[in-house]
Amino acid sequence: MGKQSNDLIQWIRDVSTAQSDSLAPYRDRIMHSMGGVTVLLLTPFTINNFLQQRYLVALILLVIQALTFANVYAVRRGRPVPVPFALLLVPFLALIMHVAAAP
Repeated sequence: MGKQSNDLIQWIRDVSTAQSDSLAPYRDRIMHSMGGVTVLLLTPFTINNFLQQRYLVALILLVIQALTFANVYAVRRGRPVPVPFALLLVPFLALIMHVAAAP
């Protein structure tokens, strides 16, 4: 039993390393394309939420746009991204929790 669990743990480590990440060489190009579209498509929703006086939702959308724009700008200039991709999920989760809690 011990050898099988060690093999499983080693397999999980091998699969989860950056060497086995098949998207790693393309991640910056993906971020550049999808990030630019994200910034453009969220702009009307941000403006609408400000006009509807839903300031917290608008502020969270603005934070998402700013973080995404920072990454897109860095990729465009050939620099490493300043905001890790996983950290971009935090404002989205805050937005979902706020909207779900609203009456």
